[in-house]
This record gives sequence, structure tokens and C-alpha cells, in this order.
Amino acid sequence: MTHDPLADELAIRRLGAAYADACGRLCAADVARLFAPNATMGMAGGIVAPGDKILKNFEIVLGRQAFLVQTLHSGLIELAGDTARGRWWMSEILRAADSEQFNVNHGFYEDTYVRRDGRWLFGSRLFTLRLTTPLPAGTVAGAAPEYAWGSMA
Repeated sequence: MTHDPLADELAIRRLGAAYADACGRLCAADVARLFAPNATMGMAGGIVAPGDKILKNFEIVLGRQAFLVQTLHSGLIELAGDTARGRWWMSEILRAADSEQFNVNHGFYEDTYVRRDGRWLFGSRLFTLRLTTPLPAGTVAGAAPEYAWGSMA
């Protein structure tokens, strides 16, 4: 079967956007649905959650947040049939549920992707944090919105 490389790349870019969207909505279930059953997720130097533990991992991680906005930058994708790999730089602003302090993180994801039943999913996702810094008090205004659309993935 032949595939359209542009359509495949667009689908993988949408996968990354769906991940950032689900994280911003603090919805662990929607994040976990983006991973293949045998996928891994972790941070450089940290624990990697295999397959069935990904949902529980995101329930814990996202459950600790009161606010999270993640923005992806400059993604690079290399296709190889029904697999691919990519690197995405990202920035995020977040506030833990038990704090009034907002922080900014910058880093990158190194991903593998697999096509399953015509759908691209994460095969692995490894995050490397390059910078974290607190925002001065009073520099962030607003509250988490109510999401009229829910998941768009």
C-alpha cells in the first residue's frame, strides 16, 4: 500500500497538536488515547511509563496542575513507511494546583510514531527539559476556560 507523505506528515503534526490540546485541558484520558498500546513515555533521566501505565501517569501528572498551556515549535518529522520519528521543541506555562507560582518550561520531545489501523499514534515520547524558570508575580492574568468543544482529536 502506498501512502501520501504530505498527508502522513500532516496527520503526525495533528497528533502533536492533539497532545498539546489534551494537556492544556488537563484531560489524561485524551492524552493516553494518542499512544499505541505498547508505547513508552518519559523524561530524560526519568521513569518511562510503558503502555498500560501511561493513563495512570498522566492522571497523576495532569492532576497536579491547575493551569497548563503547551505550545509546540519547529517540528521535524522523518517518515519511514508505517513508522516515523520526530523532534518537537516546546514551551509551556503551568501552575501546580497547590501553588500560586506560574513557571515557564522549555524543552523538546523526541518521538517515534506508528501507524495502526490507518491512524498515527505515539510509539514513544521522551521529553528533555532545557529550561525552567518562575514567572514574576502578577505577570499572568486569566483563568482556565470552559471548553465548549471538548476533545477535537
